[in-house]
Amino acid sequence: MPGTSISPLNIYEGSFKYANEWYFLSYERREPLIIIEMDGHDKYNYVIFAIENPSEIAAAIRRRKRNIETV
Repeated sequence: MPGTSISPLNIYEGSFKYANEWYFLSYERREPLIIIEMDGHDKYNYVIFAIENPSEIAAAIRRRKRNIETV
């Protein structure tokens, strides 16, 4: 299912395919964004979204990932 984009307003929501890679996008501004590269996911290569406090969220994701890898 294709996503919705309003390029002049930098609004992107949903699934997009570019250069034979799938992206899930959810943002209305170009920054600040969280960009997650998905290794081994069946469909998506990247998940990109806007969120408040992206640095804190990115750090929390990294901590969670480290905890999962050590189990």
